[in-house]
Amino acid sequence: MVIISFRPEEKFKDVEIRGKDVLNIPLVRILKLDNVKSPDLEMFDGIAFTSSTGVRYFFSIYSGIDEKIMIFSIGDSTARELRKYVNKPLVCSDSYSGGFASFIADYKPKRVLIPRGMTHSSVLNEDLRKAGIYSENFYLYKYENIDQRDNIARAVKNKQIALIFTSPLEVKLFNQYTGGRYLDNPAYPIGKTTFSTLKEAGFVNIRFDGKKSFSELIDFINSQ
Repeated sequence: MVIISFRPEEKFKDVEIRGKDVLNIPLVRILKLDNVKSPDLEMFDGIAFTSSTGVRYFFSIYSGIDEKIMIFSIGDSTARELRKYVNKPLVCSDSYSGGFASFIADYKPKRVLIPRGMTHSSVLNEDLRKAGIYSENFYLYKYENIDQRDNIARAVKNKQIALIFTSPLEVKLFNQYTGGRYLDNPAYPIGKTTFSTLKEAGFVNIRFDGKKSFSELIDFINSQ
């Protein structure tokens, strides 16, 4: 079984995948935004981090955070990065926006800042709005597409492959570069938004097992 992922190279190098046998074909690269306008943190009583990249770029701007501000994190890898800067982040184990929004709502913040990339789903903002919580995006980085159609074509020639998608953008670019072929290959999403995007794209062999991290998902596939 050949496991193929499409993560940005910056994330694929994370410690969680060391020693894992995975072919990574990055479909985007992460570029830090210059001259961002830093919001006044005193205007917020919560900050919600959705990626380790957002954590790193945020703390390259802010040296510290008032202890009165609640720090929320989704997933273990984001929390692991956060603990380098704050002592006790509030960590949500759910891997989808709806669960994260409910988790945040339990702590009753009124205004939440979300450090993130420019290409993102608005689901978290909408779910927070439904819970009566104001949210504001703080854009710290953007994605630049990488045309990998030749590398994908070579990789998928193997009959025994498993495709891992960690974001809706990866799904959309994969379909764009392959012309909608390979929809019957086993596809493993991380997060319910990615799962929904796979369904909408026409994938017919989606293996959504609820694994919350990239490393866990690889181990699960290898155990099959």
